[in-house]
Amino acid sequence: MRRGMMTVGCFALGLGLVSLATAQQGGGRGGFGGFTRGRTDPVQLLNNASVRKELDLSEEQIEKVPEAVMKALSEVLNPTQLTRFKQIELQQRGAAALGEPKVADQLKLSDDQRNNIKTILEDSRKEMTELFSQGGAGGDFKARGEKMQNFRKETQTKVMGVLTSDQKKEWRQLTGDPFTIEQPMFGGGGTGGRFKKKTNDNK
Repeated sequence: MRRGMMTVGCFALGLGLVSLATAQQGGGRGGFGGFTRGRTDPVQLLNNASVRKELDLSEEQIEKVPEAVMKALSEVLNPTQLTRFKQIELQQRGAAALGEPKVADQLKLSDDQRNNIKTILEDSRKEMTELFSQGGAGGDFKARGEKMQNFRKETQTKVMGVLTSDQKKEWRQLTGDPFTIEQPMFGGGGTGGRFKKKTNDNK
């Protein structure tokens, strides 16, 4: 179920974009901190372990959430916006996206390439798990955050090394121009205050 839960987490961004698009089309205030017009973000709720347990969600149901979110997005965004959103979503998933059968099929990966990428991603997840287990609650979170960023870049480099030049070209087309997400920082003086950037290390 772990892969399904991670996939749901990636689509938390999707509902945020729906909120933005809805606000642009219908007026009103957008969302902040997981709330939109006074309503809790349903994808963030589904990404909460206690909520999944309470609902007794199956892995099959969790796997269907991204498709359902994308279908909802297609009813809110115009074709250009939807295409760009898909590119941004792939950028944020990075190397992990190439472990998905649908993406692997689009890139026409061979069985050997799929197995190599699977091994790289599994090794990366193990390293990340070990990183999270180090230091406990009193650990240096900034240092671990930097290590996580480095792990992501290293994993991306290794996975890209498995692809052929044509496959890399196709991946660049799927992900589009690099985009850096700006996240609101709490304690920054409200929704119009400070932001922090989430750097895209996808290329």
